[in-house]
Amino acid sequence: MYNGIDSNPEESIGRIYNRRREMAIFFVCYMVVIAFFMVNIFVGFVIVTFRREGEQDHKDCELDKNQARISSDL
Repeated sequence: MYNGIDSNPEESIGRIYNRRREMAIFFVCYMVVIAFFMVNIFVGFVIVTFRREGEQDHKDCELDKNQARISSDL
């Protein structure tokens, strides 16, 4: 990441620190987007797991899960 930001044109000698600000913006946006997708995948996994565990409770019941919830509220 730092090498991408500090890169320079071929004709110059040595590094020019913080030369390519557009690369810095790209890396920041990239990290934010990747973090969003990773959190989204984790939350999706948790929701699917909870739904699967909730359906296990009503597996042997004659009623479906919505009917079982209504009858338990009464």
